[in-house]
This record gives sequence, structure tokens and C-alpha cells, in this order.
Amino acid sequence: MTSIKEITINKPILIIILATVIVAWVGLGMVNVDSNKCKQRLEVAKAEHRMYEKERDILKSKLTQFVYNEEVDNLAIGKVRDYILHYYKKTPPIFAEIIAISIIKNCNKHKIDPAVIVGLIEQESAFNPYALSNKQARGLTQVRFTVWGETLGLQNASQLHEINTGIESGINVLKKYLGDAEGDLAEALYLYVGKDRKYVKDVYANIGKFGVFGTLTAEE
Repeated sequence: MTSIKEITINKPILIIILATVIVAWVGLGMVNVDSNKCKQRLEVAKAEHRMYEKERDILKSKLTQFVYNEEVDNLAIGKVRDYILHYYKKTPPIFAEIIAISIIKNCNKHKIDPAVIVGLIEQESAFNPYALSNKQARGLTQVRFTVWGETLGLQNASQLHEINTGIESGINVLKKYLGDAEGDLAEALYLYVGKDRKYVKDVYANIGKFGVFGTLTAEE
């Protein structure tokens, strides 16, 4: 019979056992850390979502005076929102809804066809309010603060990344060029982008795509 004193463990084997235990222990710790990080990220995401829901509700209340027809406007908002989510699937739904509300209400306010602004925003920023060009054009409508900030009454460039401010700023710039072009939309878009005919064609293509999408949605 072998006594306890006679039992020996080969050193390499002992090292392997100890290493395995340490790795397992560290691994459990890492799982716990990752789990905590996931929980933190989830809480941040929830907080951001609540913030954007609040922004959406505030925007609705602020723009109620520009309601043309509530039923018609709600259909229009739904069409714009669905269009954004259909073609730009990475857009958070709450962003798409806020963008849609702002487009319809501001177009009512400024008497602009929403399809034009949808087409313009799609071309300028692909519905990304954080878009920033190498020429420092910002936001959904890619307005340059250095050029338009004072005219539009903006306090700082970051305001152009706010959804409603960015959209209304772009509408006001386009209206200015529509005046210069005596109501010629193609010429106004040409001036808006800095004289690029291809841009005009692309915006018109977007307008057409949006129109077809709206027709198909209505038929369904």
C-alpha cells in the first residue's frame, strides 16, 4: 500500500494544473467584467432612447401650430419614416421618426414639398444627423456654419447636428436659393450644392424614388 508521503506529482504536470486553475479563475472574472459592461451599455442605450423619445414629444408639441391636416400629416410622417427605415436600415427607429416629424412640420411651415427635402437630405447625409464633410458642412442638410451661421441665427456649429435645427436650416438655405432662381427648383439645388448638375439629377432621382415608395405603400 502506498503511503501519502510516497505520492509525488511531476512538476510540469503541477504547473499545467495551476495554470489551468488560474486561467479559469481569470476567465470567470472576465465574464463578470464583460457582463457588467453589457449591463452598463444597456442602461446607457435605454437612457438615450428615453432622451430621444422626450425630444420627439417636445418636437411634436412645438410644431403643432404647423399642422396642415392631422390625419394627412400622420400618413406623411409614417411614409417618410418607413422610407428611411426601408433604405437606411441602420438608422435607429426613433431617429427616423423624429426626422420624419421635423420634415413634415417644417415643410408645412415653409410651404415646401416634403419630397424635395427628403431627396435633398438623402443625397446630402443619407439621413445621418451627425454627418460632417471635409468642408465642415454639417448635419442632415449639410449646411456650413461659417457661411450660414449668422444668417440663420445659430449660436454654434453643433446646432446643425440637431435634427430639427439641421432640417429647418437647410430649408431656409434652399428657400433663399429658390428666391434667387425665381422659383426654379433645379437651379436652386444647383446653387445649394455649389454648382453641380449631377447633384441636381441625383436629388431628382431620390425624389422620384420616394414618390414611387409612397405610391406602393398607399396601394398596400
